[in-house]
Amino acid sequence: MKNLTVTLFLTLIGSLGFAQNATNLYTAKIDSVQNILNKKPKDDTIKVRQLNDLALLCTFDMQFARGIHAAKQARQLSQKLHYLKGEGLYLDFMGFASSGLGWYYYYKKTVFYSEIGEKEEPNKLIAFMPQKIDSEKVIVKLLEALKYFEKDNDKEMMAHILAEISSNYQMLNKTNENIQYADQAIKLFKETGQPNLASLISINKIIQLRLGKKINEANEAEKEVKSFLTNFTDIREKALLYLVIGETYNSGLNYSAVGFEYLLKADYELEKIGETNLRILVLNRLGNNFDPVGLYQKSFDCFQKAIELQIESQKTDNIALNYTSAVFELISLKKWDEAKLYLEKAKSFTDKITNEQWLEVAKGKFHDASGQLLMGQGKYQEALNEFFEVNKMVKESPYLGWMSMYMNSYIAQCYHKLGDLKKSIFYGEKGYQQSLSAEPRMRILNSDLLAEVYEETGQTTKAFEYLKKYRFHLKEKEEQDINNFSTNLAIEIITQRNEQDKAVFEREKLMQRWWLFSIAAALFSAMVLMYILYRNNRQKQKANTVLENTLSKLKSTQSQLIQSEKLASLGQLTAGIAHEIKNPLNFVTNFSDLSMELIDEVFAELDNTDNPDSAEEIRELLTVVKSNLEKIHTHGTRADGIVKSMLQHSRGGSGKREPTDLNALVKEYVNLAFHGMRAGKNPINVTIDLQLGANIAHVPLIGEDFSRVILNLCNNAFDAMRTHGNKCRVIGAPYNAKLTVHTKSENGQVRIEIQDNGPGIPDEIKDKILQPFFTTKKGTEGTGLGLSITHDIVKAHGGELKVESKVDEGSAFIILLPM
Repeated sequence: MKNLTVTLFLTLIGSLGFAQNATNLYTAKIDSVQNILNKKPKDDTIKVRQLNDLALLCTFDMQFARGIHAAKQARQLSQKLHYLKGEGLYLDFMGFASSGLGWYYYYKKTVFYSEIGEKEEPNKLIAFMPQKIDSEKVIVKLLEALKYFEKDNDKEMMAHILAEISSNYQMLNKTNENIQYADQAIKLFKETGQPNLASLISINKIIQLRLGKKINEANEAEKEVKSFLTNFTDIREKALLYLVIGETYNSGLNYSAVGFEYLLKADYELEKIGETNLRILVLNRLGNNFDPVGLYQKSFDCFQKAIELQIESQKTDNIALNYTSAVFELISLKKWDEAKLYLEKAKSFTDKITNEQWLEVAKGKFHDASGQLLMGQGKYQEALNEFFEVNKMVKESPYLGWMSMYMNSYIAQCYHKLGDLKKSIFYGEKGYQQSLSAEPRMRILNSDLLAEVYEETGQTTKAFEYLKKYRFHLKEKEEQDINNFSTNLAIEIITQRNEQDKAVFEREKLMQRWWLFSIAAALFSAMVLMYILYRNNRQKQKANTVLENTLSKLKSTQSQLIQSEKLASLGQLTAGIAHEIKNPLNFVTNFSDLSMELIDEVFAELDNTDNPDSAEEIRELLTVVKSNLEKIHTHGTRADGIVKSMLQHSRGGSGKREPTDLNALVKEYVNLAFHGMRAGKNPINVTIDLQLGANIAHVPLIGEDFSRVILNLCNNAFDAMRTHGNKCRVIGAPYNAKLTVHTKSENGQVRIEIQDNGPGIPDEIKDKILQPFFTTKKGTEGTGLGLSITHDIVKAHGGELKVESKVDEGSAFIILLPM
């Protein structure tokens, strides 16, 4: 049996099939899963799996809206829980629910699991998937689902449903309706930013147009897809699209040269970027596509390359499948010894497969290949044991039903060779009936065998009947062979061109290596020359050492200056905090003294136990004491908070942004800056006007850093207003210093404005004030780093610092932060 079996299997599990199965087959299971979900509302990974099970069962039961809704819920929950496998489960569901895009989601899922390093778990619900399709009923239910998602304006799901409606009209051979809904799906996929999916639906449309002889329309649509792919920059996604498009062309146009061209493009693009996971899949599919057109050696070469890549990347989970696929090609090439060697390799890797579905497929393929190898060597009785083993597995597994047709045909051939004509007819008839809905070559094989066996048993009427069938099927094959011949010629040309492109690419890589070698040689020569110069110029090296030491000292001095600026900021903050702490500590001291006096009175009252009112007085005194202690606790806590703020400002924190009450932070550090200024050497009278906007959400900030921004800007404003006030006193002009701090949210940003009515900033220095070490202060009064550090902190928060100023009117520093 050829590798087409795997294709049939994947097509089965990757496409939508909805039958007239008894509704209660699903009702009980759907109700069971829903009851479990209702009783277990906790959000966890188990709930993600249960929602996916519900989604799949509802889809099998044609409850499309409910199924898709459950799948979306599962995906959103998995993202919330950071559950990686949840995305794989969603891709798995989409592969089942999207016949038109089934291959895309299947390959996407396979690569996804390889990349996250997780094993895909077998989907037990495959056993309950309907096997027959009633496309008319499916379309009715899909249209109902479409209305459901139209209400929510969920264009992404609407696009998928429209694509599915189009696919079902294709199954009904209603080309106009198929293309009509395909166009709607393509439009919505483009609107939702998924042109890749739009291109895949376009390919299905192109195939239908070509089959309907609408060549001009097909060419126009194909031109648009090619233009999109040419300009698509994501190489791996482009290769994935090439793969799916190639498969679509080959299945829709019966192994066309165009399909092979896209598959070879996918392999070429992936080889260029060194991609392994997806390329293994592409090579596997190329092998499976070369086989039906009789290009067995090319098919074997693809499987062999896939095996090499799996070994190189140490991803050998499913390598047994590629080994057995290679065996089928070697049998077709009659290379028995090599086939036996590869079969032994397949056996050694089969038991290492962890996925239950693939393990059963691998075991089935192994026995199939073993039987065909024995049959090719004339060992028919031994071959029968292998084929019967596969039939036994078919009965026990939901994944191997597609193998029965091949096994019955091979069993019939073996019995014919062994002379048991009755059993040969029995299994030949079964195989022929099963092959009527499958590939033509099995129909030819079975009808030819039955014609011969019936003739040998003397049943000439039956023999003639099957001879006519054989000739009819053979004529079909001859027509296909003619197509295959032209296709094979085209494939040879495409393959040669592809190999030439690869050769050019290899030459380019070789040239790059030569360039690298030349550069390395030049560098080596330069190093030798530098060594010689080094030996001849030791005095210069000593001079360089002195310069390096000087530079190191300069960098150290720069770091000290920056630290000095931070310490200056901390000193001003400390003065303010000392002033702030003084008030609560006074309260603590006063209430402590008062409480001690009250306790003395309580002791005095306790000594006077004869006084009947003494108990009441004691209660009153203790109540006052309790109130005092509460105030002590309150003001002690306040003092503790102030100290913590000081420590946080001085030590720094985690360096991570955390949601911060911006208004509270601004208010706290404006007050601390004010008290620091008042406690300093040159205090001034300043009116503080806090205009803090309402409803400002918590902003992600590094609190210990952003507090420096507020302190630096306030301190600069106080210094400016002090200078301006001194100037006004000299000329006898009235001046009332005022600092206005304004916060508000606007256009998705938070605006903080710190405005003073000082002397303003001259135009000639506006562009310099944010530069490191630029300062207008004299001597050692300032380092010129305050505004530079402030600017850097604001930028680190993704914000912007603006300066607005008018000479003799004041300055405003405006901070814009993202919400």
